[in-house]
Amino acid sequence: MSRRGDVCSLTGGQTSSVTTTLDPNRLGAAESSWRTVLLATGAVLGVTLLVAIGVAVVLTSAPQPRALLPEVVAAGLAVHSLGCLGALCAVIKATGVTARSLGVTRPSWRLLHLAWQVPATIVAAVGMQALVAALIAGGEVTGGRRLDTAIHGAQPGVLVVAVLAIAVLTPLWEELYFRGLLQARITQRWGTLAAVIATAGIFAAVHGYLIFVPYYLVLGFALSGLRVFHRSLWGALVLHVTVNSIASAVLVTSLR
Repeated sequence: MSRRGDVCSLTGGQTSSVTTTLDPNRLGAAESSWRTVLLATGAVLGVTLLVAIGVAVVLTSAPQPRALLPEVVAAGLAVHSLGCLGALCAVIKATGVTARSLGVTRPSWRLLHLAWQVPATIVAAVGMQALVAALIAGGEVTGGRRLDTAIHGAQPGVLVVAVLAIAVLTPLWEELYFRGLLQARITQRWGTLAAVIATAGIFAAVHGYLIFVPYYLVLGFALSGLRVFHRSLWGALVLHVTVNSIASAVLVTSLR
């Protein structure tokens, strides 16, 4: 009999007992199912749609929408991250997926490899993006400044909340979904290599503009690879938080 705890019990949820055998090399995939992945996908898409509708309603009903745009967009980022995290926790609890199967296990000394893995990934991702931009766009990347334009002028408090959402909450829910649920399920069905490729590709595809696909592909492969290398979610989460924190710092600097 093994003790099973779900990932959301980290904030006070209940645990239950089941009999299960987990192979750490299989990422705990035995407890994943397509039903869970589909429910999680629907939950995330539902939250995204609701937030988008909410932002649109607020802006269209305001007498001066442009004046409210920075606060509404910044608040929308925070609400979206919290909503996705909450929705995933609800799905995880409802389907009985355990923390261990998601990769939320006790950290090991293996995480020390992140000292070189994180900077190597950043250099590789930025280098690939710069190379592709130079070949395709003549070194000029457009479209990447729309977010800082949208939130320029936001109140400091709202901006801080938005930055925390981007740097911490977004990596948390994205890693739970992409590396915790999706990669584990694909690993169970088609193996580790297929899971890494598919998850990295999907991760890149859902992240923004076409010009940034090279960057997100490298990052996606690194995140999925770290999930396998560390046999837990921690390595991918640390990398994701680091990258988003750097992006947030650049964003804040550009607003000055």
